Amino acid sequence: SKKRKAESREIGLRKKPKISDNSLIANDFETCEVERIIAQRNGFYLIKWKGYRLSDSTWEPEQHLSSCSEILSEFQNVKGKLAAELPSGTPPPPQLYEIERIVTRKKKLYLVKWVDFGMDQATWHSKADLKAVGKGEMLKKFEHSLPKKKSGKKTKYPKIPREAPSPTLTPLVGVFASQ
Repeated sequence: SKKRKAESREIGLRKKPKISDNSLIANDFETCEVERIIAQRNGFYLIKWKGYRLSDSTWEPEQHLSSCSEILSEFQNVKGKLAAELPSGTPPPPQLYEIERIVTRKKKLYLVKWVDFGMDQATWHSKADLKAVGKGEMLKKFEHSLPKKKSGKKTKYPKIPREAPSPTLTPLVGVFASQ
């Protein structure tokens, strides 16, 4: 069904269980087989799925491709010979963003300011998500930069800037994993 296919293709930047033979399980609906790797950009690979149109291709991080190491090796051996342009009809590569700093905290969420973006485009993220993209050290520095709390008192976090959005959890996708 169309719904089943749509759900199985929504795996571009989501974790998937791995199985052998160039296949990946997508949301327990069906097995998707990697037909070929088309391109590589920003640490992601453009995957053409067997049985799907070129326009249904998705960008996957290398860790999602551990079950198809032969296809990945083959791509890496010939990628210098491939055209720099992406084939027409394929999705654009994911845009990677870099965290400038952690601004404040509210109810277990941290307000993140992004490089080259204003405070009105800052986003709220959990500690676990920030650690998952390699920002554990940035979290420690932020917590240590706060005034020491007196016994029995709550830690006083900086005020939320007026132009910042309301505290709502935002998933982290396409973030540089460097410190």
